Amino acid sequence: MKTLFQIMIVFAVAAFALSGCAAPLQIMTPAQEPLGHFRQLEIAAPKNDVIGKINSEVVHNIMNSAIERILDLKHFSHIIVADSINLKPEIESRIIRLSAAQDSLSTAILKITIVEYDEGNGFLRFLFGMFAGSGKVTLELSVINRQSNREILKAKSTADITGAFSSANNVVDPLSRAINNFVEDHFVKENEK
Repeated sequence: MKTLFQIMIVFAVAAFALSGCAAPLQIMTPAQEPLGHFRQLEIAAPKNDVIGKINSEVVHNIMNSAIERILDLKHFSHIIVADSINLKPEIESRIIRLSAAQDSLSTAILKITIVEYDEGNGFLRFLFGMFAGSGKVTLELSVINRQSNREILKAKSTADITGAFSSANNVVDPLSRAINNFVEDHFVKENEK
C-alpha cells in the first residue's frame, strides 16, 4: 500500500511539473529583414480571437509577465506599450505609453494574438492521467516595421494545459516565456551577429 501511495505521489508531481508546457516557437513567415537594429519595441494591445473562452485576467497576466521579461533583456532603449494594456505599477514605471511616445524610424511593433483556446477537460485529466482531456492555448506573434508598416516576421506558440488541476492561468508562464524567447532570439541575438 505504501508503494502504491509513493507511485501516486510521483505521478502527481510529474503531472504538476508538466502542466502548461509550451512548444517551441513555430516560424510561419521567416524574417524579411534583420531585426537587431530596432532600438524601440512597441507592444500593441493583444488581440483576442477567442473572446469569451479565455478571461481578460489571463491575458492581462500573460502581457505583464511577457513585458517584464522583455524589459529584463535590456536590449531596447524604450519599450512602448499600448494605452489599453493594464500593467502592474512596477512595470508601468519602466515603459512609455503609446500616447506619449516619440515616433522613431527604429521602432518595431510586436503584435500578439490569442488564436486558440481549449481548456480541455480537467476531470478527465484527473481520472485518467495528465494527457487525457488536455487543452491548449495558441498565440500568434508578428513583428511590423513601423516605418514601412510591413510585417517582417510571424510565428506561433502553443502551451498545453495538461495537469489534473490546470487552467488557463497555468499557461501564463510558458506563453510569456515563449514571447520573451521570440524577442530575444530575433532582436537581441540578431544584434549580436
